[in-house]
Amino acid sequence: MFLNNAEKIILNSYIKTYINSLKMDTKTAKEVAKANIIKAKETAIKEGIYNLPSDYWKEIFNMERNNVDNAFTRYNKKAREDGVKDEDFIYLWETHPVERFMLQETQNIININAHLTALGEGKTNQEATDIVRKNFPTYGNPNIKCNYGTE
Repeated sequence: MFLNNAEKIILNSYIKTYINSLKMDTKTAKEVAKANIIKAKETAIKEGIYNLPSDYWKEIFNMERNNVDNAFTRYNKKAREDGVKDEDFIYLWETHPVERFMLQETQNIININAHLTALGEGKTNQEATDIVRKNFPTYGNPNIKCNYGTE
């Protein structure tokens, strides 16, 4: 899949992050970052959010005010119950759609790493899960799969 210049910049940023913060070797970091970028772009296109404007949060806020029921407003409602503020949504929407996905994927990698570390320290699976949930926020109900995008 073709990556535009913005996506190549995101790719290079994540390669550095994976090497420096997650301690991946260069080859693995490049492979994982590229696979995640491609998956991110494919997902954003499939879900219909790839070409949405960066100020789409204004439309979502309007939908919330008008009690529109769709995936965006349901997601925001769950996130607001967990303390997410308007500025958090604005920040998220003003990032490139591929970057939004990459933020989540990187958080998933961090969570998995923390979980495996806890298991390696002798914690049970449930104890490791509790540690991850305590230290890394999960918005909405972490046991419910949420469908993102438009309906």
